[in-house]
Amino acid sequence: MTEHKADLRGIFIPEILFKLDIEISRLEDGDILSSLIDDSTAEDWIIRWAHKNGHDVLKTEKVATGINIEIKKGGYLLD
Repeated sequence: MTEHKADLRGIFIPEILFKLDIEISRLEDGDILSSLIDDSTAEDWIIRWAHKNGHDVLKTEKVATGINIEIKKGGYLLD
């Protein structure tokens, strides 16, 4: 399991989801992507996107520079 980071500040939904999809596709199953966002509307969208695509949201945390969301890549899709 490896941790990766994505700084997604300054972009908004839906572009955040497109970039997350690209970033997470580069990872191995079980790897963790830590994403920093500053779009306050994106948190719920990201959680739904992760669940729908078979990934686990490990943590969401408000930090001084935005919201940090940790996603563990899963190897399956949910219908």
